[in-house]
Amino acid sequence: MDISVVGAAGTIGRQIAIALVQARIPGPEGRLQLIGRRGGASERVLFGLASDLRDAHGEELPELDLALDPAEVRADVVILAAGATVSGEPGGPRTRGELIHHNRPLAEQVATAMAANGSGAELLLVLTNPVEALVETAAAVLGPRRVVGLGAVLDTMRFRQEIADELGVRRQRVTGLVLGEHGLGMVPCWSTVSVHGLGPDGGRERIARLRRPAPFATVVDGMHELDAVMRRDGIAAAYRMVEACDAGWRTVLRPYVTQFSGARTPVGSAATIARVLAVLAQGGQLLTAAQVRLDGSWLGLDGTTGAPVVLSRTGIERIAPVDLAADEVAALGSGRGVAALGATPPAGQVPGRSWLILCTMLRQDRPGMLARLSRVFAERGLSLDGLVAGPRHGRPTVLAACHADDALRDLLIGRLRRDPDVAEVRAEPADGRPPWSLLDGAVPATGGGGGW
Repeated sequence: MDISVVGAAGTIGRQIAIALVQARIPGPEGRLQLIGRRGGASERVLFGLASDLRDAHGEELPELDLALDPAEVRADVVILAAGATVSGEPGGPRTRGELIHHNRPLAEQVATAMAANGSGAELLLVLTNPVEALVETAAAVLGPRRVVGLGAVLDTMRFRQEIADELGVRRQRVTGLVLGEHGLGMVPCWSTVSVHGLGPDGGRERIARLRRPAPFATVVDGMHELDAVMRRDGIAAAYRMVEACDAGWRTVLRPYVTQFSGARTPVGSAATIARVLAVLAQGGQLLTAAQVRLDGSWLGLDGTTGAPVVLSRTGIERIAPVDLAADEVAALGSGRGVAALGATPPAGQVPGRSWLILCTMLRQDRPGMLARLSRVFAERGLSLDGLVAGPRHGRPTVLAACHADDALRDLLIGRLRRDPDVAEVRAEPADGRPPWSLLDGAVPATGGGGGW
């Protein structure tokens, strides 16, 4: 397998190259392309890095190919680690919008070069931020299956480590996913967490006790507070503030403090990428969270965000089915991230309020229609309080009763509108009304299996 690191002269790109060679990926029989920029420090560092790698790992070193133009990229797997980062320096990017402006042309250039130089089976792994915007850009050139953002991979690794630390176990015993935006909108999904060796249920009760009330109203509020603490009391005090949060919030806030400590996160990023590529290089598949371009078929989300995927050497095999809690689905739809997660509700308590979801249908004789529509609710962790079908104002209609907050209600409506047999969807507060009460005349049999 041939691998290309775009941005190999940078802090993180250099560490990625070192980690790959140390892990013997791609190995002596493979090729490792290191791409920098012509002129200045990047060119000097690139040639110096190649010399240092030869000195340290000559026995197992792959063929090294140095290039000074991203248009020369040629590899089975390309890692995009170049570009600007959020900076406190004068003239440097300070906002997400400015970062997109700086880095999007590079993503487009690399994707265009891959399309021109490759066979159509190459995989692009995006580490450069904002990862969602760059995945979106590259996927428009290469197709969504061949472009994978690594932000959620890193977030997931950190979430598992935070839980492992608190339980006193090794990270390899912990499973769990962080979905959503790599940044303010990331959602640590507690419903996906289990720990090998903590009993047949994966230690669900013990894991539930790790959750604590949200320390801040929003992630931005937390970052502002950490900024003030770093300026006033120093970096150690900021880390102590992070330690007072639960594992989900620590996953979001700790990298923020690390970024502005000056250390950044090159070692963790490089090690995670090496683990991913070790599986893919052997022809294996990996279930992970990653930033991918979605078409609305998963949770009704249309755009680029962190989703559970099965990944192979040639790209995304499929979106993995994962049962999420209702507050996690709502958090993904709202974009508020960890701040939208509620504390674990008491047993039997259903969040939100009761709604009647009215779907006006284009036809009334499609087999399995009720089963298909009911799955939209089940995939979002909701139990239906009622599901009926019949005429309303003379038009074929399906009515569903469920409990949801406003964000989850809007997400359901958006997903249902994508169904090819649905003409119109709206929601009304139930106010104690059963769904059958809105139908014309007699109510047909209820159920979820076979048509009308």
